[in-house]
Amino acid sequence: SKGSRVYLEEIMAADQSQKNEFLLKEYDTAIQLTLHVDELRSRFTNLFITIAGVVAAVISLLLQENTNGNTFGKLEVVAGIILILIALVGLLVIAVIARLRKVQLENFRITNNIRKHFLGNSYSLWNVVELSGDTLPMPNMHSGTYYWSMVIMLLNSYTAALAIYLFLAQVWKLATPPNSFMLAIVGGLIFIVLQNVIYFRLAIPPAPRIYSKD
Repeated sequence: SKGSRVYLEEIMAADQSQKNEFLLKEYDTAIQLTLHVDELRSRFTNLFITIAGVVAAVISLLLQENTNGNTFGKLEVVAGIILILIALVGLLVIAVIARLRKVQLENFRITNNIRKHFLGNSYSLWNVVELSGDTLPMPNMHSGTYYWSMVIMLLNSYTAALAIYLFLAQVWKLATPPNSFMLAIVGGLIFIVLQNVIYFRLAIPPAPRIYSKD
């Protein structure tokens, strides 16, 4: 009957309204999460740079003030080990930043899918928003996140290179300047490449999942 059809239409409209409300809440959650990722990345970076800077300053002062042969040699070993540890911690920070970027990109995709649901084929609205699947970013060397990560990469590479120089030239006596400098530079460059590989492997989001009744 006509009354039953109207009743069913009202139920379907209410159900669709609930779905839309759910999607809008998901949209807000995704936006908030992307902003939270930026805050976490900033905190991790500032904390690491602060710790690395303080430790580097302390090591520099100790190495300058101690000129006794035996003590100086021991300090170089300790300094080299600490520098290696800082470089490894920095490597973990790069991995964390890459993972955060992955989460951020996944949420960019979620927000775009929700926009697609509501805007449909309304090109006038898409032109107002100016964000679509074609503008979704992917990890690349020209993004602000990568430049942010490069600050840590350079600091890590310098730390690793300094540790290599201390062990090769001062502790193990395996090389003398300028060879020790060149080997340290090569080691630092290799460390930069390693960090880039880790960053791009961890930052790329997985392919979107397509669900079906099957």
